[in-house]
Amino acid sequence: MDTSRFDRIARSLGTLGSRRGVLSLLGALPLVGALASLPGADEAAAGKGHKKKKGHKHGKGKKPCVAEAKATTCAGKCATVTNNCGTPVDCGACTCTPACAACQICQGPTTPGTCVPDPDQVGDGCGAPGQVCQSDGACACDVCRSGCPFGSVQEAIDALPAGSTIHLCAGANIGGVTIAKNLTLIGVGDGDNPASNSLIDAHQTGRALFIDSGVTVALEKMRITGGLTGDDNGGGVRTAANASLTMTNCTVSGNEAPGNSGGGVFNDSGTLTMTNCLISGNTASSGGVGGGIANIGTLTMTTCTVANNRADTGAGIFTSGGAVTLNNCDIGRGNVARVQGGGILVFAGTEVTLDATRVTGNSAGPDGGGGINNLGGTVTLQNGSTVSGNTPDNCFGTISGGSCG
Repeated sequence: MDTSRFDRIARSLGTLGSRRGVLSLLGALPLVGALASLPGADEAAAGKGHKKKKGHKHGKGKKPCVAEAKATTCAGKCATVTNNCGTPVDCGACTCTPACAACQICQGPTTPGTCVPDPDQVGDGCGAPGQVCQSDGACACDVCRSGCPFGSVQEAIDALPAGSTIHLCAGANIGGVTIAKNLTLIGVGDGDNPASNSLIDAHQTGRALFIDSGVTVALEKMRITGGLTGDDNGGGVRTAANASLTMTNCTVSGNEAPGNSGGGVFNDSGTLTMTNCLISGNTASSGGVGGGIANIGTLTMTTCTVANNRADTGAGIFTSGGAVTLNNCDIGRGNVARVQGGGILVFAGTEVTLDATRVTGNSAGPDGGGGINNLGGTVTLQNGSTVSGNTPDNCFGTISGGSCG
């Protein structure tokens, strides 16, 4: 019995009043007959026999779409085009005469024969070294003297969002650069000839490059030079506290921090990672320390050379606190300390590990440590690291895991 029929019977029984009336009815009639005699029973029975049967729709079906001629669909178009019936039609390859230049693509399907910027190529290398595809379809560096989106490194840094990669053309870019956001800067070479290398040159007017606190920056294939700080540390590069700087295939040369720390680089409680880099020809004179590098953070160097730097103390590398790891590096030749620590000077609280690294050809003044001067830190030589050929001596202080000389 369906729900609606049951409800009608229940309402009918309700109109009979007392239970005695209901029982009288049920006793006087067969159950089936009693139920059939209730109000609405006939209608329900009748309705059961008159339900509409589902059937097929009458009338003609929708006419099939008649596709227009291919020539009509493809007129003035190329590549894959949808015709009047919604069916893809191959209208042939899009061709441009002459062929599109780098960073562009032959447009289709509605405007064949037109070269437009290809968004998939933006940032890809093109043309001369340092040139990349721009969003407008041009093949250019991000930074150059003319014909690029930006005329200076600082202008590009200020304009582009954090996380961007900035490509420098060959040339001498103005120093005094500050980076206060996460960025990657890529040049074309770290040599001294601006015709074929990317230079950031401060021209002795101040520091060349400052990495602000808490940011992560990567530098590749460039030379940092011409930095000169008056009453501050880090003539070439300074990293602020908690900054992270990675340098790959870079040179830091010809920078000064007289009377201060880090003629070439001052790592101020940050993380500095250098690979295939040259630190050469930097100075921290007049009582300064760390001619090449002054470190009070975490310093990791791999296949790097630190040579021909000068300072009163720690001509090549001066480190106080933090940790230094040198992997397959050359410290020397030609680092000269007027007082002590020609190659490396290690202050108390610092852990220094030399792994397959050579310290040779450096010199110090009367307080010694021509190669390494350890003033209370921990210095470990491993995997064949050597300290030799330094004057007036190779080592001063405790050196573990190897021999000096």
